[in-house]
Amino acid sequence: MNFRISLIIAFVIACLGSVSAQERFDGSFTNTPLAEVFSEIERQTDLQFFYLESWVDTLTVKGDFDNVGIEEILDKILDDTRLNFYRLGNKFILSNNSPISGDLPANFLQLEQTESEHENIGYVFSREYQSPSQNSEKSVIEIGRKEKMQLGRSSTVAGVLTDKATDNPITGALVFIEDPPTAATTDASGFYSLNIPNGKHELRVQFVGMENIIQDIVVFSDGTLDLRMSEAVVSLEEIVVVSDRDENVNQVEMGLNRIDLKTVQSAPKILGETDIVRVATTLPGVQTVGEGSSGIYVRGGGVDQNLILLDGAPIYNSSHFLGFFSAFNSDGLESSNLYKSSLPAKYGGRLSSILEINTKDGNEEEFNATGGIGPVTTRLSLSTPIWKERSSLLISGRSTYSKWILKKVPDEDIKNSDANFQDVIAKVNFRATSKDNISVTGYYSRDEFRLTNDSLFSYQNRNLSLNWIHDFNASFSSTFTLYRSEYLYKINFDGVPENRFDFGYDIKESGGKLLFGLFLGEKHDLEFGIEGKQFQINPGSISPTGNESNVTPESIELEKGLESAAFISDNWDLGPKISISAGLRYSMFNALGPGKIFGYLSGLPKSKSTIIDTVNYTGTGSIKTYHGPEARISTRFSLNSTSSLKAGYGNTRQYIHLLSNTNAVSPTDTWKLSDTYIQPQTAHQFSIGYYRNFPGYGLETSVETYFKSFSNILDYKIGAELLLNEALEADVLSGKGHSYGIELFIKKRTGKLNGWLSYTFSRSFLKLNSPFQTERVNDGKYFPTNFDKPHNVNLIANYKLTRRYSFSTNFSYSKGRPITFPVGQYDLRQVNVIQYSERNKFRIPDYLRLDLAINIEGNHKIRKLAHSYWTFSLYNVFGRDNIYSIYFISEAQRLQGYRLTVFGRIIPSITYNFRF
Repeated sequence: MNFRISLIIAFVIACLGSVSAQERFDGSFTNTPLAEVFSEIERQTDLQFFYLESWVDTLTVKGDFDNVGIEEILDKILDDTRLNFYRLGNKFILSNNSPISGDLPANFLQLEQTESEHENIGYVFSREYQSPSQNSEKSVIEIGRKEKMQLGRSSTVAGVLTDKATDNPITGALVFIEDPPTAATTDASGFYSLNIPNGKHELRVQFVGMENIIQDIVVFSDGTLDLRMSEAVVSLEEIVVVSDRDENVNQVEMGLNRIDLKTVQSAPKILGETDIVRVATTLPGVQTVGEGSSGIYVRGGGVDQNLILLDGAPIYNSSHFLGFFSAFNSDGLESSNLYKSSLPAKYGGRLSSILEINTKDGNEEEFNATGGIGPVTTRLSLSTPIWKERSSLLISGRSTYSKWILKKVPDEDIKNSDANFQDVIAKVNFRATSKDNISVTGYYSRDEFRLTNDSLFSYQNRNLSLNWIHDFNASFSSTFTLYRSEYLYKINFDGVPENRFDFGYDIKESGGKLLFGLFLGEKHDLEFGIEGKQFQINPGSISPTGNESNVTPESIELEKGLESAAFISDNWDLGPKISISAGLRYSMFNALGPGKIFGYLSGLPKSKSTIIDTVNYTGTGSIKTYHGPEARISTRFSLNSTSSLKAGYGNTRQYIHLLSNTNAVSPTDTWKLSDTYIQPQTAHQFSIGYYRNFPGYGLETSVETYFKSFSNILDYKIGAELLLNEALEADVLSGKGHSYGIELFIKKRTGKLNGWLSYTFSRSFLKLNSPFQTERVNDGKYFPTNFDKPHNVNLIANYKLTRRYSFSTNFSYSKGRPITFPVGQYDLRQVNVIQYSERNKFRIPDYLRLDLAINIEGNHKIRKLAHSYWTFSLYNVFGRDNIYSIYFISEAQRLQGYRLTVFGRIIPSITYNFRF
């Protein structure tokens, strides 16, 4: 290629030599350095050349040239080289497609001043840059091809933003130019796309905790630009960085909360563990039923109405240690997004929310490690390149030694129990080409606990996912996902020999999604694709253990189902003030054979005693099919640059149900697919909101209100058998419900004091109005759900006293959840009868908790083997006995009430964290 470049420049010189009106040149050169050729041309003509010597110091010119036009030659031959040229009067400016770095000649700067009338052409010379602390070199980057440039038109610039130290994608960063004002935020894979006018611009990138990027670019046509950010190093004065400022005002989506892992790590820790799910419960509209409970409840929806995705694979049980910890080690996580309003059309299968959790990529440059030692757990994450700058491996593991903490719980049964857990995340990332990125993520977790001396419970999550991102061009991309998710639990009873048994249950889900993204300029941004998933549920099997056991082996036939969907959505800018995000998803579910369907007597409630027929399906075909559209739409009206109004609507369908006789998620809960008798859950949600930022104070505020209706919600009958039940439809009731609420949110991103305050007023009601009087609950009237908590206040605050010392606090208050109490007791024909109140008429006492933490960083020397910091936490500073549940036991013909608390005292913890 050097010879070709030399030949090209020789032609230029030959053409310039004549200094004629046609600019033609005659000349003969033999291995002459290109710089000398330029000097000779400048000596004989009034033309000037501008370039960097490093570009031409190895190039020579050889050839005879006879009356050839300069621009004609360059246009024809430079098409296949990395060099370009620009003609400004009598000046020829050479440029390279690679970034220009280093000290540029002074005449480059002067040329910019003297030729400013050519502003729209797009120069490739230096200008004055910001200070080095802002992570920018003296460089100009060309995007696109010069010959395709059209003045007055716009082009698409797209790329991926990654962390320079870890190669992980950076989510939620702001990428923008100031003139004309154009901005975008990076998505979960670090991807951004801007539509900006052709010509010269100053591209800026900002993200909290990272050094700013300020990069001069020249845009000729559509092209790509990948960027890498470095972690901010504070040397003298602290630099305040604002990343996705005004995103909450400008984005069309409602009810979207991005959870930054830096916030998760700075929040007070329970027993030394950072917990992304627990931080999510401090957001407006999200709550739990109590302390030490797993699962989340979003805007009045049940715990099974939330889909938790880890790199695209669903997680069926997101807790460890009886609900005290989430199942995710934060050291292996990169970012998280919570959708709780109009869900994007690309997501389905759940009614209320999507919690999307993304793991880190391994470091492609060098080995590093992070870890920590706490009072209950030890964790370690290792990251290393496999193929430098192309492939990496991340392994993040965690294990517990938790027996001592159970001795601190007041409840005697828990005090005498045992529990332990482990989890590991392994991820391989491979950049196959500049347009293809492939990652494979494996996740495994295991819990074992013994609450009595004769029963051992264990449960596991097993997940594997593959994600392949392919960029066809700057405007068109695809993401292909394959996954396998498994959840299983076992009960081993080793008490009385004649009653010993093993019980097992599992659910397996396999699926795939093909998602396309098409950017159609400033007005339209399309997403469309298809998705499919297959379910297989083993409802349970029991077998005797030991020769003395009298337990009869039993198993329930497998349940199988197939869910498929197609979807399309468009983010449409109608003008500078109005934008719409509209999507349509059409889903279908098939309950598959083999299986058996019971027939029941008409006019009577379903029960085992009313079964009159059984139809057996021996094939694998469809037994029952459900399908329907799911519309998603939200709109934004900008009042000004700092405030907007939004409105949204979404309807969702869910073909899988959770059956539980506890208020919180239990490892032994049963999942049930829709079938002939159990119809899919559906929901409709309407929401409006007002968003206002106060840039001078670094504040983001919002007010959202919503109304949601549900149908086909399942609840169990009194005395229902949920395990080993072939006729499960006979032990459940189906009803409808609704919820409504208002959510207030104040967030401060910057400054020494940062964090958020949220308040939610919400109500959630259910009605079980069976055609049969004996199956009606609360006389067929609406009653509060088990998770109806009208008032919720949450505060997370961090205060940075110095660069090494910071304080954080978490305050939580909520109204007590509903409960049904016995209100009377009498004898009827020598039978003790207990009379209960209306369903959920009373409430347990309100919940109130304050946590405090101090973080002490190690010294901030840049060059040292490892960086470490300590965290000292106090959980439940008030030492309050927060009541989890109230239950009653009949003692000597009298009912005696008992209160169950989880932590009735202050729980201190200290954690040592490190990274190198």
